[in-house]
Amino acid sequence: EGETLDYRVEVNIQYDEQGQPFTTLGRVTRALVDSAYGTMSHHDVVATREERWLPDLKFDVGKAYRLLVALAKGDDDYVEEAKRAARRAALKEDAEAGDEMYYTFVQRSNFLSGFEDEIPYMKNRFYLLKSAAAGPGNTHWLHFGRTVDEAIEKCLQQTVACVLAAINVTDGELKRQLKAGRLEKLPELRKDFFTKKRVEEARRAR
Repeated sequence: EGETLDYRVEVNIQYDEQGQPFTTLGRVTRALVDSAYGTMSHHDVVATREERWLPDLKFDVGKAYRLLVALAKGDDDYVEEAKRAARRAALKEDAEAGDEMYYTFVQRSNFLSGFEDEIPYMKNRFYLLKSAAAGPGNTHWLHFGRTVDEAIEKCLQQTVACVLAAINVTDGELKRQLKAGRLEKLPELRKDFFTKKRVEEARRAR
């Protein structure tokens, strides 16, 4: 967007049949997020990425974190595209080109609900979705909605909580940093991102 970055950002490239180099928007976005939008050196990026998250997480926390950064920066286009991709996944519709760059933060529940007439003649239709992001013990939270979009929104909120809870710090340090409104390993998230509701949900997800 015309801004000069503080540090060089490394992005992997490929070559087409004519030998011309190209890359993808997803790679550029990931490189920018990893470098805190050009405010961290490549050396610090690697060190931070290796130490940022708790080990043995059962979900793609790096990809999920890009969604949090979009929320924090008010990138409504990115967030809405991610929601649309999640909706297609929830409805088991064919993926569209570009869906792979977004974190699929919903999964269908094993319990029957309003999808595809799983329960015939349901008078008051409701929908159950699981948050793809997991908590302690690989726990996936189940969310209820009167509409598909309501269930998706709740899964998105759960994703935020699970990512914030996945920071590789002690429980006490996480609590302190959440209360202060700044996670040292996630410098892209501004203080106003840490609402009371998000802080409480992150602590529960830990």
